[in-house]
Amino acid sequence: IKPIEEALEEKKAALGLKASPRGIAIKLLEGDMLVTKLISEKAPDVAELARRIQIEASRLGASLTVWIAEERYKLIDRLLKEAMIEAPTGLALGEKLDAIVLSPIAGPIALILVLASAVLALIYAGGLIEELMVSAWQLLASPLLSWSRATLSPLVAAAIEGFSLGVEAALAVAIPYILVFYVLLAILEDVGYLPRVAYLTDNLMHKLGLHGRAIIPLVIGYGCNVPAILATRTLETRRERIIASFLSTMVPCSARTAVIVGFLGSYYGIGAAIAVYLIDLAVVFTSGLLLNRLLKGERAGLVMELPPYRAPSPLPIISKTWLRFKSFMDTALPLLVAGSIALSLLDYYELTGLFSAAVSPLIVGLLRLPRETAVPLLFGILRKEMTLEMLVVAFRTSNLSAVMSFQQALVFTAVTTLYVPCIATIAVLIKEIGLREAAIAILLNILLATLVGMLLAMGLNL
Repeated sequence: IKPIEEALEEKKAALGLKASPRGIAIKLLEGDMLVTKLISEKAPDVAELARRIQIEASRLGASLTVWIAEERYKLIDRLLKEAMIEAPTGLALGEKLDAIVLSPIAGPIALILVLASAVLALIYAGGLIEELMVSAWQLLASPLLSWSRATLSPLVAAAIEGFSLGVEAALAVAIPYILVFYVLLAILEDVGYLPRVAYLTDNLMHKLGLHGRAIIPLVIGYGCNVPAILATRTLETRRERIIASFLSTMVPCSARTAVIVGFLGSYYGIGAAIAVYLIDLAVVFTSGLLLNRLLKGERAGLVMELPPYRAPSPLPIISKTWLRFKSFMDTALPLLVAGSIALSLLDYYELTGLFSAAVSPLIVGLLRLPRETAVPLLFGILRKEMTLEMLVVAFRTSNLSAVMSFQQALVFTAVTTLYVPCIATIAVLIKEIGLREAAIAILLNILLATLVGMLLAMGLNL
């Protein structure tokens, strides 16, 4: 710090500095973007000196950001001990909870229990809401469909049927499961558990070339991959941002969760749904290990503060849930209904069969899925939940267990979880890491999804 501080002291008048040279020197070594830009413009020699010191520290395996933070907290701790006399008291409730959730043994168990509880809540609460809403819609739509088939032209009747199936699919998947998921995510955020997940998983994340803070984008990805990729901006190096962004594209977002839980979980039980999550985690972890070996660059450390636990507050939870769900529905519902009508019209003109025939070697030959699943997978590029919703349209029934075996349901769900991200995620991915890297990521998504689907199809046939 001293050489930079002295150089800034000499140029203090010329630079018009109001802050202390030592404070600016510390910010330079921490890599503060605003300070670095300002000093680079007014005193490039000082900025270059800071850069050389950072490079030398990195070469020696040290992170200046972590070192400065550690020294700052040591100073705070020393001052507190000198200025305060603490009366002996028992552990507070938050400290007792942290002793459990941050423990290297009890912590992972608690995390698994939290995630399993969330999946159970999704299956049962979502299933209850789905049953009520679908029954109500079928009761309302049945007279309209009968009237349209009897009195209108076949083309118009097909469009109306497509509209009805689109709304039914939204009521069966989007509203029940995604709404419940957003409520659960808001509760975990409000309680203060998510930062503790970051701390707990720091050692694991280092194996992927990331630090614990990178778990936050991945956890956010369980809601939506778009904000997850945007959240990688908080990571310190481009290397970390590329790895975290790619891994985020394979995290089951709320739309994929709707497919996993609303299809596989509701028909074949929680065990089948958890199996897909475990397969996905294995693929994400293996991909991270490989990327950590292949991509060169600086590794960053982790220093973070854990917020106090709070009792969940209904108003913030309702507000966050509503904002997320409204944003989701504003985009998803029009696409879903329009896609459902389009699919019905394509089917009316017998065009869906042409596309299904073109991709039949992959869908039927390698993945051993029904031909009807080809078009839903295509629509899944628009929105992931549309794969399930379009299955309802393609098979013309919401009882999908009657038209697909367990093996086919498992393969379809695993492929949907891993293959091409939705179009919104693709757009953000290109913006954040670049066109070339995004194209490579999407190609890897397709290859991994195909490989996993093939292995599952072959393994279940043994």
